[in-house]
Amino acid sequence: MPHKGLQAIPYRRRGLLWHPIIQFGVESHEHVITAEAYVDSGAYYSIFASSVADELGVEVKSGRKRLLRGVDGGLIAAWTHRLRVHIGPHHFFAEIGFSDHIGVGFNLLGRKDVFSRLSFTFNDKHHLLFINDADVLPISPPPPR
Repeated sequence: MPHKGLQAIPYRRRGLLWHPIIQFGVESHEHVITAEAYVDSGAYYSIFASSVADELGVEVKSGRKRLLRGVDGGLIAAWTHRLRVHIGPHHFFAEIGFSDHIGVGFNLLGRKDVFSRLSFTFNDKHHLLFINDADVLPISPPPPR
């Protein structure tokens, strides 16, 4: 099966730290915008600031309300919407939550609907994020048991 190729994305520096932040397209029925998000393998849901929904013409509270647990253990109210995302040559629908209470200073790109389509390799030493089609395995899978 042909694949769409490996991408190497440099981390972005915020203050003194380097972060795996990528730019990508997000599409609603009305608009396509360029968004920026921290690729967070520890987050199940992608969660963006409500201002991103405003740019897309998406009414935040028309989505499905979810209470998401933050890293501090507290609950964050977010409203999820299925939107088309464009990450390099990859295009697919993903559930994205919007909230005014993210609390980390940037949008988060979580695993749901994203990590099943793409694989991410974090190279902190060289400040690089490698993105590939999830169907492409770097080595042969182990034999079935």
